[in-house]
Amino acid sequence: MKSFKYLRLTLIVGMAIFIISNLIFSGYSGMYDGLTKVGFPFVFLQDTGGKCYDCKSIKWFKVIYLLIDLLFSLVLARILVLVFKRKTVFD
Repeated sequence: MKSFKYLRLTLIVGMAIFIISNLIFSGYSGMYDGLTKVGFPFVFLQDTGGKCYDCKSIKWFKVIYLLIDLLFSLVLARILVLVFKRKTVFD
């Protein structure tokens, strides 16, 4: 039962890391004739709200980068939970 608690905590912390890092490190200037880029450490969504001539190269979504970003967040969360778990066991 304890391992399920830490797995659930890892998932919650991982999703929080994913959401917060994307909010902080993404650029949201697409509505001002710029590019909206979402993703950390890899950009998985790029879009523009303005006119474009070659929209195929400007607007894209890459699932593999989204999965890598999610995996990165979960690995970082697992490390943080293990460090927290180790500190609480020895204190």
